[in-house]
Amino acid sequence: MENPRVVPLAWFRHALEEQEAIIGKDPWAYGHDEANRENLATLMQYSYEQGLIGRLMTLEELFIHPGPKG
Repeated sequence: MENPRVVPLAWFRHALEEQEAIIGKDPWAYGHDEANRENLATLMQYSYEQGLIGRLMTLEELFIHPGPKG
């Protein structure tokens, strides 16, 4: 959101810059690449500690590879 007039907040630019300094440019990173590896690992750790899953797994075990496109 480069145009602060899109949001009806007087200090939007300041809030956006503060947010980007804390969590980066993309607060909703998508996928299971480096952007989300730590988040997914933390979620899995919490799930394990709370007994929701029986063991910790690697991210490669959690997601199937879609295979070649075609």
